[in-house]
Amino acid sequence: MVLKFLQQASACFFRFWKIQHIKYVNVKTKKGDFQMKIKDPILFGKIRIFFKEYLPVVRRESPNTTTSYLYTVNIYLEYLQSVCQRKLREVTLDDFTQKNIMDFMDWLQTKRGNSASTVNLRLVHMRKFCRFLMEDDILRLA
Repeated sequence: MVLKFLQQASACFFRFWKIQHIKYVNVKTKKGDFQMKIKDPILFGKIRIFFKEYLPVVRRESPNTTTSYLYTVNIYLEYLQSVCQRKLREVTLDDFTQKNIMDFMDWLQTKRGNSASTVNLRLVHMRKFCRFLMEDDILRLA
């Protein structure tokens, strides 16, 4: 799964699976690959752990389920970039708020034309991801 993340360069993609250094994000463009320094390395490290260890190993989720969760988080990051005007490297834990997630649900239905069942599925995925972040006391209730 890939994520469009820069409005200026629609050919840019981010892959969670390609994080080699916690402080950098590997970016793939039509012009070549490069690394981009990120503002919140703890968040991106936890994202990697969630998809590489927690879902497949601890929760024993199937590869298809893991891919579905990954797709949801990618869409949320796309939402933060397009609506909230946040560059991928600037995304922090502060962007995972109830207000942002509720606005994200509305955006899915209005702008992307998702059905209520799809929106509810995305909400379940975001809830599980946020609970994972709260388990390690990384994300706190506001």
